[in-house]
Amino acid sequence: MLRIRSSTLVALLALALAGCGGGSSAPPSTAPAQPVAATELTLSAAGNDAYVGGAAVALTAALNGAGTIAWQLAAGTPGTLSAASGNNLSYTPPASSDVNAVAKVSITATSGSLSKTIILNLLPDANKPGLSLLAGNTTSVANAAISVDGVGTAARFAGISGITVDGAGNSYVTENTGSANLLRKIAADGSVTTVSTAALGLGTRYEAPTVAADGTVYFTKVGNATSREYYYATYKLGSDGTATLLGSMITTFNGHGGDVLASPDGQIYRLHDNYIVLWRADGNDQPFAGAMFQTGALDGTGTAASFTLLNDVTVDKNGTLFALDQGSVRRITPAGVVTTLARFPVVASPTTSATAAPVRIGVDGDGNVLLLYVSQDTSYYEIRKLSGDAIVPLYQVGTPHGPYDIRPSSMAVQRDGTLLLARADSVTRLGTDGTTRLLAGTQDAAYTMQDGDGDTARYVRPGLLAADADGSVYSVEDVSNFYQRKTVIRKTTAAGKVSTYATLNLGMDISGMLVTPAGQLLVSLTPPGTSNAFGGGIYQVEAGNKFTLIAGVPVVVSSTPQQKDGSGAAARFGGPSLAGVDSAGNLYVRDRASAIDASTTVRKITPQAVVSTIDALPANLNAAPDGNVYQLDPATPGAIFRVTPAGVKTLVVGGDSAASVVLGALPGQLTRLLSVVPLGSNSLAVATESAILKVVLPK
Repeated sequence: MLRIRSSTLVALLALALAGCGGGSSAPPSTAPAQPVAATELTLSAAGNDAYVGGAAVALTAALNGAGTIAWQLAAGTPGTLSAASGNNLSYTPPASSDVNAVAKVSITATSGSLSKTIILNLLPDANKPGLSLLAGNTTSVANAAISVDGVGTAARFAGISGITVDGAGNSYVTENTGSANLLRKIAADGSVTTVSTAALGLGTRYEAPTVAADGTVYFTKVGNATSREYYYATYKLGSDGTATLLGSMITTFNGHGGDVLASPDGQIYRLHDNYIVLWRADGNDQPFAGAMFQTGALDGTGTAASFTLLNDVTVDKNGTLFALDQGSVRRITPAGVVTTLARFPVVASPTTSATAAPVRIGVDGDGNVLLLYVSQDTSYYEIRKLSGDAIVPLYQVGTPHGPYDIRPSSMAVQRDGTLLLARADSVTRLGTDGTTRLLAGTQDAAYTMQDGDGDTARYVRPGLLAADADGSVYSVEDVSNFYQRKTVIRKTTAAGKVSTYATLNLGMDISGMLVTPAGQLLVSLTPPGTSNAFGGGIYQVEAGNKFTLIAGVPVVVSSTPQQKDGSGAAARFGGPSLAGVDSAGNLYVRDRASAIDASTTVRKITPQAVVSTIDALPANLNAAPDGNVYQLDPATPGAIFRVTPAGVKTLVVGGDSAASVVLGALPGQLTRLLSVVPLGSNSLAVATESAILKVVLPK
């Protein structure tokens, strides 16, 4: 019998337990957990605005996981960052600068593949005397129809007739002005240069350009051959900017005629109203699709096919043509096979409906067919996509029956799917996310209003200014389009952000506007200036088109008396115009007996809406905090004057009306002034035809 000592047994049991993982032995060590890389980056700032010479703005970035954050200030941006990396740092604006308008400061934070950008508004030094741009454009509406090379909004166009893009991100526009025909190039950053010019002959114009696969630009010049005939001359643009004549033709049709379209496969097509031919250097065009005098939407090959009216034609990267034929979308293969892809109704009445109709066709890099639809009242436009045999909405810009004229006339599709939309005076980029950005030019010449920040905003004669305690300026603008006439009140913040505050649809005119010491925005409404009626009242205006009657009547009246003292709606006005408000909140009104009666009486309205007739306006009404009154003088339309309580009148800004505005040191240069209002102890806001300017006076 085998005998085992007890001590040996204990040792064997311990070894057995250790081999099974039991006992009191420590567990085996494991590798530490690896941090999870961040998938989201957030970015914020302590405020949206910074002032030249002002305080720094704190910036914060955060990740939802592991990673380090690097910061970068956009090239050419004034100011500095306190650090190049980290979660917290600050942007310090420049101590002094020649900034005379709201500038944009672009700051980007990155972590690996994550990136976020924040935009700050850099405002002129609030305490530095001078003339600066609050918002809008300093080019006078009357002088905007000129052609000027430049970058972005500094460029000017006088009449864009067509646009095309090349493979490098550049676009080319043809422009027909009052003195010359121009071919101009727009780089991806909005830089505009003129690459070809031609003297304008009788009835001459440039048609839309086209770019071949090798980058060669072709365009057509159209003019009168005789009183009933037109000539079409096709040109090729050389690298030195010279245009070489390739061929010409004479026709009795003044439609597409000699428009050319370059295909990536090397073919050049000449487009006519209802047929397409291949262009040949010997001048003998080769039939391709459709035939002269053969109309109707008939599918087929070559001359066996027919078109109703070719409104626009484009080509994809494979050399297939797509045509916007009146009432349908047609495809034409390189072999000339014509197929109808979709049909749509034709809008018959362009003046009474906001219904959008297709005007241009394009194809993106993925072969998607896109259509530009423009509303008949010009208040909005759409991009629609061909999906199967259906045309479906993709993006909408603007509001049906809205107050803005935003219609583009030409469209070009870039390889990345973004669109370039050209008006007569500007080119806008429409991104794949549906947002728009002005690429080059201005929209002043078309008398178009546009909300936005600083110099991206647009005004149309922003008269009747009023200002609140925060430095925001309210302006009144009249808008007319095919659909209706509207009066719009817009708000411009101290940082230059412009938005539509309220729209008047009461059939009345705004004759006066002010902000009370309590912060209420008030307007006086009168019958339209073209009528001989009387009536009207005083209203409080709140954002969202809320008009609340304070005193008077909400409509034009025909019963007497025209003027009557009383409380609220029991009072009567002939034609009221707000003249000012005192420190106690009493309103003062100049009141005409009717629209055709020039004589006025003075009415006082208490904060309790009690209306009474008084002898005269209080002395020094509407004085600025310094006790002086600042006003315009029709005899000197480019100047702002200071009038002291003693009646001494001196020039403080501007002088004789000039052709343009010059910002910077006072007295500056002004043109076409409409209204002026105090902003604070030593600053004013002044409206020109197309901008609102800020004046900082010496203390």
